[in-house]
Amino acid sequence: MYMYIGVLYYDNICKILDFVSFNPDKHSLLSTFCLTEENMERPSTSGKDPHQTKERLMQECEETWVDINKLHAHILNSNHDGPIREGDKMQTISEVKVKALKGQLAVESEKELSLLPTDPETLRALLREELEKSVNQLQVTLEVIQGQRRELEEEVKWEKQILAQQKQIHAALEKKVTAAKELSQKSSSSLEEDLKSTKGKTEKEIMRLLKELKTFSKSHFPHPREDEEESSADGASGNQLLSLLDILENFMNKCVEKGGSPYIELDDTYWPPYIELLLRCGVIQRHEQNPKMARLTPFHLK
Repeated sequence: MYMYIGVLYYDNICKILDFVSFNPDKHSLLSTFCLTEENMERPSTSGKDPHQTKERLMQECEETWVDINKLHAHILNSNHDGPIREGDKMQTISEVKVKALKGQLAVESEKELSLLPTDPETLRALLREELEKSVNQLQVTLEVIQGQRRELEEEVKWEKQILAQQKQIHAALEKKVTAAKELSQKSSSSLEEDLKSTKGKTEKEIMRLLKELKTFSKSHFPHPREDEEESSADGASGNQLLSLLDILENFMNKCVEKGGSPYIELDDTYWPPYIELLLRCGVIQRHEQNPKMARLTPFHLK
């Protein structure tokens, strides 16, 4: 382990010197302060106290680190003439690497050193224990990742549903916009023609209905005759009495007249049996306060 630390220091020193290539004495400095594999070789613990070996290695590491700091300070303080070389551009990176090495050294210094047993079975048991811990940690991590994956799948499914709904809304809005554009593109003349056509159809339908009403009333409700037993209250003759068709026309015309009251005064010309028939069928309504007045039932308001 300690030999590895020394080799690591040696490698990083070489990298620093390679980056700052303007120093002409880099190889002489390196030969002065670097550690060789021979003086970093771990001594055999047979016949010696492990604690003494530990203290010796720690002292060597500290001395090596002091040498590294001196080397780094010498590189930073060295002056050179001429244009800036490629190594100066990497100076900041080298400083960051040195700081990282300091942090690693501090962490390793705080760790409690433990000597591994030489028994292969014991080493195998320790290795198995470490592997089991790693496997358990990976299993826990796998469960967490699988849970996150399920949540993401549900979220994706929900987002797809939202997207489908948004597409439907978008299609409906596009249809409305298209219809509005088509309507706005119609000229006033085309709208006027449509209104005239609708008016003509309506007038034809009204005339047809009036014709059918006239035919129906003449067939089933003839004009009152003079010899009718039931006459008006003042004894009006049959020639003066209105037919059912005339009564309905009067009520309809009065209903569509602008302004004024829609009620008609029921005089002698309105035959009482026809008035009673229309009242029972709900075609007309009497005035609430004056029974001699009536109006057409407002079917268009129901």
